[in-house]
Amino acid sequence: MKVNLGYLSWGGNPFYWDLKESANFHGILTGYSGSGKTYSINKIIQQMINVPSVERVYVFDVHGDIGENIGKSNISTVDFSETAGNGINILEISPNRQYGGPRKRINEVIKTINKTGTKLGPRQIASLSRYLKSLYASKGIKMKDPSTWNRKSPTLYDLRIFMETSLNALELTADLNVAQQLEIVNRAAKTMASQSENAEEGITEAEQKLEECKLEAKEAYSLFIDNIKTGEEFEKILEMKKNASKMVESLLDRIQLLEDSGVFNGGGISFDASKKVFRFDLKTLSLDEKIVFIDTMAKKIYDHSISKGITDRAREFIIIDEASDFIDNDKDSIYNKIAIGSRKYGLGILFASQSIHHFSDDILMNTAMKLVLGVDNLYTKQVADRIRVKEDLLKYLKPKVSALSMVRSKDAEAPEGWQKIVFDKKMAKQN
Repeated sequence: MKVNLGYLSWGGNPFYWDLKESANFHGILTGYSGSGKTYSINKIIQQMINVPSVERVYVFDVHGDIGENIGKSNISTVDFSETAGNGINILEISPNRQYGGPRKRINEVIKTINKTGTKLGPRQIASLSRYLKSLYASKGIKMKDPSTWNRKSPTLYDLRIFMETSLNALELTADLNVAQQLEIVNRAAKTMASQSENAEEGITEAEQKLEECKLEAKEAYSLFIDNIKTGEEFEKILEMKKNASKMVESLLDRIQLLEDSGVFNGGGISFDASKKVFRFDLKTLSLDEKIVFIDTMAKKIYDHSISKGITDRAREFIIIDEASDFIDNDKDSIYNKIAIGSRKYGLGILFASQSIHHFSDDILMNTAMKLVLGVDNLYTKQVADRIRVKEDLLKYLKPKVSALSMVRSKDAEAPEGWQKIVFDKKMAKQN
């Protein structure tokens, strides 16, 4: 269960990330562009797939350049782009009674959307939360009834239609039920019109359906009128329309952008299960789309690892390049959850980024392996202070030749510290 990171600069002995002995299965890899990040990631993946206990390595490839030397026999790649037809449903809830349910999924969706573009305001967050709760309820998924959590989850398309119907209700100065019934009437009318253009027979059934829909819409509007008790209902709806229309339209714009990407409405993913490495090719997505995608999939992988139960071995790994674009200082983020609590479920994560400063203290404290490939001369002092080494030690680093690394052991008494390593054993100095 050892991953060779290089060779000690003095003596040339191999320097390993021993997955069996390390404090956890998490690592950080940093270095400026051209310092060998991609090469090192590929080298680590190549070794991970040879570890018997490792069942799967999930690679989120944001540039499309990871896995080139791993071999087709070990890697399965799925392209995620607007036209590829592959996708995930970001509204899909986990049925796990402890970690799943609609409430948690709603909070996670809102947090993820808030990481993209302009942050949602408090009223927008409250409004989106209400829409999602109502949408799940309309699908028979109840907040406090786990027996309903395995029902088919709604999609972004469902959410958009639900919100548009609500907006129409505001425009009609009616309630949501009236607007929904009018939408049904319109669909029935379009069906009948389409059939009447193409055939003389079969129209009667469509006409009957349209009349039934009209009757239900009239009943809904009558009920709305009958429920007027105080004389203030109409004024309340007008006020609601005035305050809410712009906010709903703004939320709709955010939902529409995600839906238009083509990868968030549940298209499905077809990896080859016989391969150890699942590579998500995300190079054509925008940064915001990548953020939503990786956040959502990381949570799904985390839930999957929990469902497999406790183990003391490394079973699965997540690899995220350009990690600074996705992680943040939110202590409740999925990445902090993985870093802090996933070891006992056999899940590890490897973050790669250009600077050690891109990682929060929580991430740094909870990653056992650290590999520094290169530091720009302008930032050697800041980096030296952050990782607590002498600045001169960073000047030793040469792109694709040498690095600094440390691996924290689960044995609290084991010595630890930064080691100077080289990637070619021939470059090591002999004692």
